[in-house]
Amino acid sequence: MKRKNHGVLFAILLLGLISLSPGDNRNLLQSSDTGYSESLPFAYRPVEKDPGHIKVAVQMEPDEFRLLQEQNELFIKSHHVTIDLVNEYGRDAHAVFGHELALHEAPDVMLLDNAWVREFAVKGYLLPADSYFSGAAAGNSLSALQTYSEWNGYVWAVPKDVDPYVLIYNPERLSALGYEGMPATLEDWSRLAKAAGQSQANQSQANRPGYFIAFDFSDPYSFLSLIRRMGGNGSKEETAGYALTDGEKGALLLLENIRASLYDASSGGKQETVWSMLGSGEAVMAVARYSEFRANPDPKLRIEMPSNLPSAQHMAGAGRSFAVFSGTGDPDTANEWIAAMTESAQQKSWYEATGKLPAFKPLYKASSSAEIAGWLPENSDKGLLWNMPLSENSASFLKLLSGLAASFLRGEMPREAFMLKYSAEMKQARP
Repeated sequence: MKRKNHGVLFAILLLGLISLSPGDNRNLLQSSDTGYSESLPFAYRPVEKDPGHIKVAVQMEPDEFRLLQEQNELFIKSHHVTIDLVNEYGRDAHAVFGHELALHEAPDVMLLDNAWVREFAVKGYLLPADSYFSGAAAGNSLSALQTYSEWNGYVWAVPKDVDPYVLIYNPERLSALGYEGMPATLEDWSRLAKAAGQSQANQSQANRPGYFIAFDFSDPYSFLSLIRRMGGNGSKEETAGYALTDGEKGALLLLENIRASLYDASSGGKQETVWSMLGSGEAVMAVARYSEFRANPDPKLRIEMPSNLPSAQHMAGAGRSFAVFSGTGDPDTANEWIAAMTESAQQKSWYEATGKLPAFKPLYKASSSAEIAGWLPENSDKGLLWNMPLSENSASFLKLLSGLAASFLRGEMPREAFMLKYSAEMKQARP
């Protein structure tokens, strides 16, 4: 009986030894003191990293968002992470993001208008880009765009793209008015406007409408770009930035005098009408974003390039940047995603599909595309765009200016009243 019991015990012991798999033996050490195997401390065991999961919010046109979705799907498959991509199209994204940030319930990554970056950084809503971003775009973005992301010695966002405002014109129409090129001074603008007015009167008699300039009256960037282009002359006063200069005041006077020949493209399908008006000669010129010009090709039309203008006459650009919420729980995935969306090849393909210029400066130097390289002919982006004075109140100022400019241009507000209101609001927008 005892032998039988001993046999059972031996069998149990043997099974226990067999159950020690080779995988378990990796975590055992031979003790030099006892000769027995001892388990390694738990801290030395490998720990699998949880797959990344972030939410990204943007505000884009539907076609543009579909392109981003395609790029996002490729990133998800190659990185094995989860990215919740949201489009705030049709909403006031500034208000939406501001509300979510204040509640500490914001997306991990947001695509912000450059004018919003400083406001959100000052309020402590953003994570400094230096603390998480390691992509190729770090330190290699156009300086005109990087300026928007800088505050208090830190960089708070990563530029994605820029859409410069440009003057589009029909050379044949200009030639018919006695001009072989665009006006260079405010006096030239006045003479051209007078010639266009006389031509408009003749067209009206023939029941053909005619306009001098077409643009969106409610677009503050368009308005500011136009008065700078008309009134800039390169003097120190012209670059002061915080108050209307004499040249800009002169531009406002001219706009007031030619209101009847200005076409408002601020609602409905009027923007589409602008391109047919330019092509037919019914409008002499228009102010629009470069991407819009590129999306409406017409061999009869031309644009002014910033490189052909003094810096005081450079126009604004609508730029966007990626920023990370300071309360994100996954800065590593946010870094990887932003790096992928702003790398060189991605920015080049984005430009080809959307017409929005890349923020990545080396693309302008090495680009085989004359369209891209032509924006920086001297491999320098200084003066490429005009940057309005920046502060945490910039976004609010632009919203106010949208209404003020539209009221003035439509004849609902006298020029003197507009200038007083503009100066008062600009003072509030100072940093």
